[in-house]
Amino acid sequence: MLHVSEPAGSLLLHLITWIQCVGVFFRTHLQRCYLFFVWNAILSYEIVTGKRDKWIGIRNFHVIYEKDGLIVLNKHPDLLINHENPWLYCLTLQMQLFFNRPCFANWKLNNMFHFVNRLDYATSGLICIASDRLTAGIVGKAFNKKMVGRHYLAVVWGHVGAHKFPEESAHVTTIRPNVYHVQMTLGGMVHKWPCGKQQKLVTYANYTNCENPRKSSTYAIVLEHGQLYNQPASRLLLIPNTGRRHQLRVHCAMGLGHPITGDLIYTSLPFDQAQSTSVKRDDTSPLNHKLERMALHAFHLNIVLRSGRPAAQVHCHRRTDGNSSRDSCVLELYTEEPKFFSVPTAWRSDQTFYELDSWRNIYSP
Repeated sequence: MLHVSEPAGSLLLHLITWIQCVGVFFRTHLQRCYLFFVWNAILSYEIVTGKRDKWIGIRNFHVIYEKDGLIVLNKHPDLLINHENPWLYCLTLQMQLFFNRPCFANWKLNNMFHFVNRLDYATSGLICIASDRLTAGIVGKAFNKKMVGRHYLAVVWGHVGAHKFPEESAHVTTIRPNVYHVQMTLGGMVHKWPCGKQQKLVTYANYTNCENPRKSSTYAIVLEHGQLYNQPASRLLLIPNTGRRHQLRVHCAMGLGHPITGDLIYTSLPFDQAQSTSVKRDDTSPLNHKLERMALHAFHLNIVLRSGRPAAQVHCHRRTDGNSSRDSCVLELYTEEPKFFSVPTAWRSDQTFYELDSWRNIYSP
């Protein structure tokens, strides 16, 4: 039998560990080189073919918060969260995150990362990613228990409130001037476009092919009326009480009757019967293609964290309102208000109803 002395065994163990670390380093380095090349190749192809207008650098990575296993990013518009074949189509937030923070990756997960919340492809703004299962559970519980205040900024076609809402008594309640509560039961449906492509969209419950309908609720505050490319438009603050897929886009288009500018899906659909008299959709549809993006941005998160232990693992500042327990704290995050339009003179404000700062703490936990 071969016996290895204790010093020799220790040296061998260190050598094996070093080889493994070097192997991981070179593997990660090669993967990042591959991503850099393929990301830029796909992006160049999509810009040349007209699928997208704006370049997104793989290193253009906007970190809002990063501490104790939680990273909060300001997601780019027109960027998928993940893809079923991420190493073939790598133009996703998942692969951008891997390129910039490979240490966060967990190869046992299908998507490599713990995405606590999600945003649509066309929506920009705050998205939370946890580095481990424990942190994901703490922050995810806050979202599931509705202990998260979420504020979105949007620009919609037409002057909201200037005309009667479609089916107002059923979907829209006026709380006070220029403040509305939209309540709709939404479900999924499969829509076939004229080109033959099928896509899963969202519609209201009384539509024939609506599946799995669920209640949804959003508060809409009209901040401004103005003009966008000489068409009436409104700047809104949207505060969702629920988190249904495409909820804000559907509530604006079908509930208020004022679709979000740049929304190529819900601006005009065969099953959308909510036609506001203030929005001529035949006039605004060409302008949606003129805009560089859909004007919907998640700009504020207020997260109440309760870990169930004497001290929360996630770093944040403590509540000072007297309503907190020893194991709860508040994480409050903002982004800058984005410039929705590439042409500086595209938007003109006509009338201001509310300042954004006066609503920062409304409907927060």
